[in-house]
Amino acid sequence: MEVSKTDLRKIFTEKRRLLSTEERRTFSAEICRNVAGTPIFKQSLCVAFYAADDAEVDLWELFEKFNGSKKFFLPRYKREKKIYEMVQIQDRLYDLTVGKYGIAEPRMELSSAAEQEYECMLYLVPGVAFDDRCQRL
Repeated sequence: MEVSKTDLRKIFTEKRRLLSTEERRTFSAEICRNVAGTPIFKQSLCVAFYAADDAEVDLWELFEKFNGSKKFFLPRYKREKKIYEMVQIQDRLYDLTVGKYGIAEPRMELSSAAEQEYECMLYLVPGVAFDDRCQRL
């Protein structure tokens, strides 16, 4: 019997939610160390990432460690165009506000990324589960 992508997402989302706070913290730190060790991360000057919800991998460790030597961008929802744009943040406390779905996003006063920043940006995206070819479900 084949399981649908929707069912797989539900299964893996539930497994992730069952992790303790300490387990999530440990796994997130390990993932950040692995990402930081990759050649593409080392070479990237602009990194787009996300503000994790309570069950996603937390990537703030990368921001804390490399902010200043790399530019970090978070998505901000543009309601009038119904799109997301990337915005550089430099200060985790000052530059963020509560956005769509209650997730932290850059303040409206901050400018969106320049075209040349988009062209060389490394995107770190959340995923519930991946197939054997490393593609997101």
